Amino acid sequence: MMKESTRLNITRTDIWTRGLYMLLLMLAYNLAEAAIVLTAIFQFFCALITGTVNEPLLQFSKNATVYIKQVLEFLTFNSEERPFPFNAWPDEDHTGDEWLDDEFEDDDYVDDDVTDANVVEVHEVDDLVVDDIIDKSKDSDVGDESSTDRDQH
Repeated sequence: MMKESTRLNITRTDIWTRGLYMLLLMLAYNLAEAAIVLTAIFQFFCALITGTVNEPLLQFSKNATVYIKQVLEFLTFNSEERPFPFNAWPDEDHTGDEWLDDEFEDDDYVDDDVTDANVVEVHEVDDLVVDDIIDKSKDSDVGDESSTDRDQH
């Protein structure tokens, strides 16, 4: 014994049509997500190697993230507007201009791990490479002790 309102809801074609759109957009979401992951990996290596990113991919990734937002809003019933391919593909300007500089400036790069107190020296000893980390403050103390040892002998 089903309530009449429940039976009417189950037989509504607009709900079933939306369900079909939702299934198709779930597939589109997964494809867009994979494309964004691949784009992010490629952009990372572009930035690592060249210091800049690929501008067409920057534009694509901006529009793909807007598209994913539109899909998620439709899937969660926060929007009735069906995203691409049922409407136009998003066309927004990218916001990654700082990654498009032609030249990488050394002033932009600050290595927080390198301080004046720590110096890495490399010594070759019988074809072996030995890395010594020397703390300048300790080095100066050691130097004082060795001069004191020499004075005592």
